Amino acid sequence: MVDKLKLQRLLIRINRISCWLLLFFVVAYIVTGYAMTGRFGFNTLIRPRIALNYHNIMHAPLIILFLIHVIISIYFASKRWKIFKKK
Repeated sequence: MVDKLKLQRLLIRINRISCWLLLFFVVAYIVTGYAMTGRFGFNTLIRPRIALNYHNIMHAPLIILFLIHVIISIYFASKRWKIFKKK
C-alpha cells in the first residue's frame, strides 16, 4: 500500500507538471490561433495552414491537462477546507 504522504507528494508533483505543461499548451494555442487569423503578425512565425494543424491537435492535450490539474487542485482544496470530514 502506498504511504499517504508519498501519495500526496506524487499528486503535488503531477499537479505542478500539469500546470507547466498546461501553460505551455495555452500559450501555443493562442499563438497558433493568432497565426491562423494573421493578427498581430503571428502569421510570420507560423504559416496559417501549419498553425491550423497544430491548433487542431492541441484540443485533446489541453482538455486532459486541464482535467488533471483541476481534479488534483479540487482534491487538495477539499482537504484544506475539510469538506469531507471523517466521523
